[in-house]
Formats: sequence, structure tokens, C-alpha cells
Amino acid sequence: VLLLLLGWLLWKEGRPIFYVAERMKAPDQGFALWKLRTMRVVAQDQGVSGGDKQARITKTGAWLRRKRLDEFPQLWNILKGDLSFVGPPPPLRQYVEAYPEIYNEVLKSRPGVIRDWPRSPITNMRRPCWNAVSPRKRPMRPIQRSVSRPRRGWT
Repeated sequence: VLLLLLGWLLWKEGRPIFYVAERMKAPDQGFALWKLRTMRVVAQDQGVSGGDKQARITKTGAWLRRKRLDEFPQLWNILKGDLSFVGPPPPLRQYVEAYPEIYNEVLKSRPGVIRDWPRSPITNMRRPCWNAVSPRKRPMRPIQRSVSRPRRGWT
């Protein structure tokens, strides 16, 4: 199955087939994270995320991401011992160096392919508890969506 997928990807998108990025498995130890390439190759990468990244995703890459097949080569990382099946996402070196107190805690457990969000200290910091936030500071998007969309089928 993997060989058919790789052959199809090579035929549709060309080379390179794989995307290899450095991630950290310990505060002082990196590893090469393998994925199937889902974006067009550019000479100079502009960072981790952003609008330019969305425009570079290929049609085949979008399908691979929806089906989570782009992460299939990470089985190699699991067999090598760099990743586990479940754990926090493996961070980039630049984040580990910029925020050592946070990532020292995160990297106490082995990073994983399937994200263990509830136990990751860094994601808990980014998710506010809406009950503790005053009503004026709560996000209005869900309310705006329900008000701005007319309901169809109701007379």
C-alpha cells in the first residue's frame, strides 16, 4: 500500500516525495521528522505558518492531510525511538531555545504522532478557560455566525 501511495505521489507531484524537518525529542537532542510532502517547494521558507503556507498546499497534499496519510512516514520515527504513538507534538528547535522553561516540561514525555493535548503544558497555557474570562472579553465569533446566517427552511 505504501509503495502504491509513494508511486502515485511521485507521478502527481514529482520530487521530492518526503519532507524532513528537524524537531526536538529532548531539550538538547534533535531528530529528523519524516512526512510526505504536501506543499510546493520554494527556495526560501517563510516560517512555520501563515497565509503563504496555505497557498502552497497542493490538491494532492490537501487530500493527504485530510486523510492524515502525510504522517505515515512517521512510523519510521517511531521504530527508531524518536517518537511514540501518543504524546505532545515535537517542537521546533527555535521554540525550545526561545522558551526553555516551558519546553523542558513538555519534553519530559516523548513526543508523539497522535497529539496528547490535555496533558501538554504548552497547549493548556494557550487555551483560556472561558468561565474565568469576563463576559466582555469572550470571543463573539460563534454568536456572530449564528446571528448573521439566515435559517433556511423556517417560515
